[in-house]
Amino acid sequence: MTEAKIPQRWFVFFLFALVALTLGFFSNAIVPLKKELAELLMANSYDFSFILASRSLPGLLLLIGFIGGIILDKFGVYFTLILFSSLMLCGAFISAYAISDHFRHSGFVFNFFNSFWDTCDPAVKLMAFGFFIFGLGSLVVRVSVSKLIAVWFRGGNVTTALTLRSSSIKLGDSLAFLVSPIIFAHYGWKFPLWIGFSLILISYLILICYLIFYEKKLGKHISKSSKKKFKFSFLGKLFTKRSFLLIFFFYLVFNGVFYPFVLFGSDLLRNRYHFTGVEGGLYFSGFILSTAFLSPIMGYILDKGFSSGKLLFFGSFLFFLGMMLFMLSGLNPIIPMIALLFGVACITSSIQSLVPKLVEMELLGTAFGALNTIKNIGIYLMTLFLGFVLMYSNSDLDKELDGDLNYDSELMVVGFMSFFVFLFGFFIYKQLVKKKSAQVSNY
Repeated sequence: MTEAKIPQRWFVFFLFALVALTLGFFSNAIVPLKKELAELLMANSYDFSFILASRSLPGLLLLIGFIGGIILDKFGVYFTLILFSSLMLCGAFISAYAISDHFRHSGFVFNFFNSFWDTCDPAVKLMAFGFFIFGLGSLVVRVSVSKLIAVWFRGGNVTTALTLRSSSIKLGDSLAFLVSPIIFAHYGWKFPLWIGFSLILISYLILICYLIFYEKKLGKHISKSSKKKFKFSFLGKLFTKRSFLLIFFFYLVFNGVFYPFVLFGSDLLRNRYHFTGVEGGLYFSGFILSTAFLSPIMGYILDKGFSSGKLLFFGSFLFFLGMMLFMLSGLNPIIPMIALLFGVACITSSIQSLVPKLVEMELLGTAFGALNTIKNIGIYLMTLFLGFVLMYSNSDLDKELDGDLNYDSELMVVGFMSFFVFLFGFFIYKQLVKKKSAQVSNY
């Protein structure tokens, strides 16, 4: 990319950042409203985790992130983005429709969703189905955006751009934690998801405009920067790289611990530290927002030559320390959250730096897809598991309504799993040290 193209590529990045922000907001629009859902739908912790985990189910059952990455590398950007962004839009609409008055008063498909699983409200079932379709599309959209950013910024600032893209998602997450309780308090429980759907519609239009005006007319040569065409035999080459395999399993454990912890985090502050819903949402909104600002700074440092392996190892230690402080101490939650903040920022920026260095361009979509798939497998399994842990350690629904849940068992699980995050971080660092002398000095 020539210097003359730099303003152009940053404008394209801005479009992708808006898409990422809307994905983050919709994905977490109902997260701060766990208690309200329990009151309105008589939904227990498992029902809540079932809804949220459904967005990751395509990655678990269909391996859609991995398959979507292969589709992207094999069939190109046009086919992939049009198909999966359409699925993303449809899923967002279904989830918002599930909590509409029309559906709840025997509207379209109400009778069908009321005909099975009698202990679960039809709105919960339809919302979970909508999140499933949304996840099916959004997983591949995220993979596509990651590869496009890596190609547009090839040769300069790629880590900064990728971490800014991740920060845009976190910014959307943060806005959901902050804004959803306020919207609920003023306008009712339907509006957070409908606002989320409106943002997803804007994202869909942005992607279509990108395909029309940039991918076709201005970015065509960029998307074809890899001279090799994808072949299925390349998959063996990718999954025999020891360094990539270590990152692959690290990603499974890290995301399986961190994101389910965040999903229950606002409710944890309500019950363990007696915060209000707005206060709990504000704390985790500030936490996610802080990682969104800190990660690009780390990415810029990595682009300037700092060792990705060292930063990953340091971040893994801080992550483990933060979880241990949550589990073992009665400290103000801001203290372990600071350790987690710096740990997550170091980890995410290091991973974004390492993948484009370790993986060839013709396999980059597949690599990002594989990582997104294993990420969502971890999120799905741990979200459901933590829901089970909460349900069986707090079997009385009245505890959910009164804000009196015991989170000790959940904290023991995430604390134990965070040790493996630290362990894999150490293994990756040692593997990269072996490669350092022979290959890239800032591994």
